[in-house]
Amino acid sequence: MNTITWLHLSDLHFRADDEHNRKVVLKALWEDIEARINEDGLQPDFIVFTGDAAGHGWDDEYKLAEDHFFWPLLDITKHSPERLFIVPGNHDVDWDVVAMLSPDIPARLGSRDAVNNFLASDKERQMVFQSLEAYAGFIRRLFAGHWESDDPAYYYVRTLKKDNRTIALLGLNSAWLSGFARDGGQVNDYGHLLIGEKQVAEAVETAQGADIRIALMHHPFEWLQEFDRDDVEGRLREACHFILRGHRHRAGFIQEVALESETIIIPAGAAYDRREYPNGYSFVQLDLGKGKGTMYLRRYSDRQRQWIKDIEATGEARDGRWEFDLPGDLGVAVVPPAEIPPIAPQLRQLLRKFERALQRLADAFSRDEAESRQARIEGRGLNDDEYRAIRQAWEDSQRAYLEAQKLAFLICSEPRWRQWEALIRKLKEAADHLDEAIAEERRREIPTRMWDFSKMLGALQTEVSVELDRLLEGRWQASSEEVR
Repeated sequence: MNTITWLHLSDLHFRADDEHNRKVVLKALWEDIEARINEDGLQPDFIVFTGDAAGHGWDDEYKLAEDHFFWPLLDITKHSPERLFIVPGNHDVDWDVVAMLSPDIPARLGSRDAVNNFLASDKERQMVFQSLEAYAGFIRRLFAGHWESDDPAYYYVRTLKKDNRTIALLGLNSAWLSGFARDGGQVNDYGHLLIGEKQVAEAVETAQGADIRIALMHHPFEWLQEFDRDDVEGRLREACHFILRGHRHRAGFIQEVALESETIIIPAGAAYDRREYPNGYSFVQLDLGKGKGTMYLRRYSDRQRQWIKDIEATGEARDGRWEFDLPGDLGVAVVPPAEIPPIAPQLRQLLRKFERALQRLADAFSRDEAESRQARIEGRGLNDDEYRAIRQAWEDSQRAYLEAQKLAFLICSEPRWRQWEALIRKLKEAADHLDEAIAEERRREIPTRMWDFSKMLGALQTEVSVELDRLLEGRWQASSEEVR
């Protein structure tokens, strides 16, 4: 069979407490993975774990994770550690160690050259990487006799073969500066992290020549400092067919076509956050002969005490699956630059702004939930109904965004694009409105505009879905006529 299958898990947060609840969820997870392999034929060729194996970056947490998660996972999938690929997340950093390091380190890393020189110095890099010492020990133990690295907390490139194709996996560390930036005594990593051009450039160069290139990282690009994002995001998108990540605890799918590249980004859900949480994981299968791929999304239901199809993420029509075209050089031709409608770059820019604004909203709630609760007790800020409404609006709009982004570079007739322009204006209005609303919420004023915004998103999501159906219908009808 001309297929490649991987299993993607992330965000385990293994801690010494919560043992009973974790056992309940993980027992159901092993049963579900085994069923998907035996009943659905989804035997993975390799396994990816995109960060946050531990809860606090402590050695005892990693030893528990080894015994109760990674070795059982390898046993069920019948793989050795050679087919397991792991990268660190922010919870793999020991923030107690970070607190003992010099607080002026981030100030010395304010430019591309400064970061590259820092990473090039073994002495300086290892000084910061002390916070990942327990993680490095965990990797050495787990992979002993199968893979060795002088610096297992830094980047790596490992390859494997499947059907005469070479698959390169680029493991990147996006968490090495986690814990330094603080806001009111609390860690605030958003917009303060670094990967470093040097890390990415060396990994990409090593992976050159592989037929399929997959980057692994924990954080979304928007968590990086702006100059670093400018340096590494485009490079990875150009070099890699897939970018797999974690951190947000929400599964998703983003496919972007640019003039020079086509990239698919796949965020993972959390393998375990807490028992009543919609924990998630996925299988991804590529059919290289057909130029198609399918993501099988799974979600834990505590009511049923089992893992089920994640219909909430995909919608009932897709039945827990997300089907997609592979990047052009893996079987499907990329849209020629001359055929891309002139409006597409503008649409793509606005949609990315919309996504970043929505993520800022989600991060504000997750980071400040305790503070928000106290604010409500004191009669200021959001009440519970408003909080739930806005959270639901964010989830709905994320689904609309994923659909809309797929559309950005499809070929549509000019009248169809003119219809879409009206929705572009609404997306821009929503993004601008949200920027104001977030600032207002963070000042803890009465967020009336946040409530208005949540209602507006519901209406916008419906309109976007309707217009997408019309546009996609027009696109595929046109393609069929051309073929005939």
